[in-house]
Amino acid sequence: MTLKSFALLALAALSLTACKDGLVEPERFGSIEGVVVDFDTGAAIPSAGITTSPATDAITADGEGRFSVPNVLTGTYVISASRSGYRTSTVTVSVREGRTAQATLFMTAVEEGEESMLTAEVLGFTNEAVSADTSFVTVEYRAQNTGGETIATYEVYFRIDTDQGPYYQEVNGEDLTPGEQDVSTFRKALLGAVASGVVLEGSSTETVTPGT
Repeated sequence: MTLKSFALLALAALSLTACKDGLVEPERFGSIEGVVVDFDTGAAIPSAGITTSPATDAITADGEGRFSVPNVLTGTYVISASRSGYRTSTVTVSVREGRTAQATLFMTAVEEGEESMLTAEVLGFTNEAVSADTSFVTVEYRAQNTGGETIATYEVYFRIDTDQGPYYQEVNGEDLTPGEQDVSTFRKALLGAVASGVVLEGSSTETVTPGT
């Protein structure tokens, strides 16, 4: 091989490498559809405000509690529903290319005179396969004391939706002072299943009694 031929081959190789490095992955899209319902009665909640993180267009559920977010980039989204008279509800879904992720948000009514002291939300989740028939899901969540009294203990309840049916998990915490938040994770084994969404189903608290 002549020196000139070698130089031409080297230049061609460099050009191919530069082209490969400059390739841009195409954007992939899916969509989200969901419904907002009353946790206690199962009835649809109309006109709830729907927001997502990462942010998409802010929308409002229709008269049957249904909503749709079309043409969103693939990835994990935290969806929140809010409406006067109810505690805010969140759910996390995974959007895949060309598919529609389904989301059900359960909202709990705030009784007259009741002040909700604890707010909680799902921040995200990841799946990890450890064998052919076992995987783990790691869920990140946040619990915050929005009231004026210290929360002595609290429980938050999650439903993990999978292709083989739902799993459930309860997490516990303590000593949340007013305004304080706890960001944490839990890990749950799934047998022959993969998590497709995580729903916050409810919470309960016990406050510190003054003078104790």
